[in-house]
Amino acid sequence: MHPVFDFGSTGEEDQDFSSLLLLGAALSSTTVLKYGYVANQGDASIGMYSVDDSTGVWTALSPATIASGGGNTGYLVIHPTSPFLYATNQSGDNISMFRIGSDGQLSQLSPFNVATSGTGPIAIAIHPSGLFGYVGFNVTAQIEIYNIDPSTGQWTFFNSIAGCSAARELEFHPNGNFLYALCSGGSEIRIHSIASGDLTYIGSAGTGSQPNGLTLTGDLQYLYATSQGSNQVRMFSVNSTSGGLTVLSPANIGTDTRPAEIVVDAQSRYAYVNCWQSAALTVRMYDIAADGQLSDKSPNSVPTGGDGPINMDIDPTGRYVYVSNSVPNNINMYSIGSTGILTSNGLLPTGSGPRGIAIYAESLISGDSP
Repeated sequence: MHPVFDFGSTGEEDQDFSSLLLLGAALSSTTVLKYGYVANQGDASIGMYSVDDSTGVWTALSPATIASGGGNTGYLVIHPTSPFLYATNQSGDNISMFRIGSDGQLSQLSPFNVATSGTGPIAIAIHPSGLFGYVGFNVTAQIEIYNIDPSTGQWTFFNSIAGCSAARELEFHPNGNFLYALCSGGSEIRIHSIASGDLTYIGSAGTGSQPNGLTLTGDLQYLYATSQGSNQVRMFSVNSTSGGLTVLSPANIGTDTRPAEIVVDAQSRYAYVNCWQSAALTVRMYDIAADGQLSDKSPNSVPTGGDGPINMDIDPTGRYVYVSNSVPNNINMYSIGSTGILTSNGLLPTGSGPRGIAIYAESLISGDSP
């Protein structure tokens, strides 16, 4: 699972400087990739890596892992403005909280875990403001809302809203006014308005059966949802004023079997879908037309390099794609070529059962150096 922005500061700047990074439209800045993290579901750990910004290749830190703080760790999210990382632990019914050090190493916050009232926390996302966190559940049909203290990183329960059965992804409109929840149990995208962090359900849009992946294009005009049961991507236009979704015509494009995640490059030119059924084991590649329609690239897929490629992420700059393979425990690291075709930069060994991926980047004002 990927957040809307896997993006953060170093944590070493004062608050005024951080504000400049966020608000200084007139300032020239460069996004530099620094660290990568993967949830190792099989051994309850989080793998920690440095990222070479020029190649996208990851290298294990030393130590290379830290305990995740609960069983069946699935997804990771990085705070949008502060150096914190969070993990959902389905077996532990909790959220683990970490600080990202200047060397990329994670350290536990104190307290380390926040217990959820719902069972099987899986989907996790942070509001673009950085002030609110949201969790969806594999078992309990609700979304929980938490206040976040961006100075300490701590989460405090705020409220919950019922209705999302078997949550798979939570996606914010970057204007901060709407949350889209992909709910596999109802084969739907539930749309919520946001006011002071609280959610109000305002409607839904149908998907194919067993929806799993959800993403907005960078230009915010279109939204895509994968359907594992239907082997397709459903395509919608987005109304940024009302939050409403309108299905495109045609509504769907085919994938290989069991599509999981979908990601889009930063310029909204290309989309990628990882397909994890053993007969497929591919990343499908698509062009995005001006009207939001997806069309197959040629060739239309590349191999994942492993079995069980359930998760995928794209870096914040839109240059690299990463797919985690639960067998034989690796991540395939791809570069996006000038025409959108993926080229593997190699297979990265991980812990047992790699799943969710998160990438930490720094935004440097001109004159700074990474």
